[in-house]
Amino acid sequence: MAFRYSPTKVLELLGEVAQVPDVKIDWNELGKKTSTVISNAREYQMLWRHLAYRDALADGLDNGAEPLDLINIENNFSPEEEAKVHAEYDWAFEGFP
Repeated sequence: MAFRYSPTKVLELLGEVAQVPDVKIDWNELGKKTSTVISNAREYQMLWRHLAYRDALADGLDNGAEPLDLINIENNFSPEEEAKVHAEYDWAFEGFP
């Protein structure tokens, strides 16, 4: 089975997103400055949402696809789903400083 993104590229993406000083991420800017092979802002955002929220990865993206408007999608979790995400995050990072 071939993976679309190598573990190295995924870790690079996570590191780049972690370095964003603002609460709101400028996906277009990250796409321009990235050391990953991802230059399309929408694809960059899609991979991040897949890693963070288990959103599905699209099979193909239009090269001109713009990032999603997060105001309309970030708050789409039910309280139960939000609690599950936080519990899984807490479990994954237990024992880390």
